[in-house]
Amino acid sequence: MVLNKVDLLANNSPRAIAAGFDTISISALTHDGMANLDKRVITLADNFSAADSSDQIAINARHADALRRATSALESAIQHLTHYGPMELLASDLRATLDAFGEIGGRIDNEAMLDRLFSTFCIGK
Repeated sequence: MVLNKVDLLANNSPRAIAAGFDTISISALTHDGMANLDKRVITLADNFSAADSSDQIAINARHADALRRATSALESAIQHLTHYGPMELLASDLRATLDAFGEIGGRIDNEAMLDRLFSTFCIGK
């Protein structure tokens, strides 16, 4: 937990506020504690491992499908680059890759969402 504005505290001791949490106290105004924050972020980044079994990443079916589409589009883009294919097709493959990653990241294309929704069932009278 990062506690900012410690320069405003009279006793400069925010520990009681965040009891039980690993905290770093900083002041963005005076830059006090920023070196400690930098070190902590670097340590956490260096210790991050995708193979760490304690932090499993759950991928839902929609994300898995988007990853398959992104992989396929990238493979096609590589083929167009390797064989000097038309730039329009390369651009289309790269756009498809970005769109797939956008779905995973939360960017929603309303038209595509509606197309998928209505392709899965029939609305009758």
